[in-house]
Amino acid sequence: EYLKPEIIGCTLTEIGLPVVEGCGDVLHLAATLRTRAVGLLSNRMTNWQRDTIVEIAHEVAGGVVTLVYDHDQAGNEGAEYGHVKAHRSPSLNPRCL
Repeated sequence: EYLKPEIIGCTLTEIGLPVVEGCGDVLHLAATLRTRAVGLLSNRMTNWQRDTIVEIAHEVAGGVVTLVYDHDQAGNEGAEYGHVKAHRSPSLNPRCL
């Protein structure tokens, strides 16, 4: 229910499921853009997180994921790592911001 379109300001199929680094980022997106996101609590996506994100993305966002990492050195490295890891799932369509 957390990711239902009537709760967020737009549909997740339009923007993809946002995947961010931390819980503060999740709260920021909820407050400013009225959208929901999934927080990794790290800059590195694990295989378990990827598999869970695949399931959620297919349920709520048509399999589209938007990776939104911090714009610092660790965030850039995490985005690169996460994008490669996300592409290892053939049913996922990842994008980076």
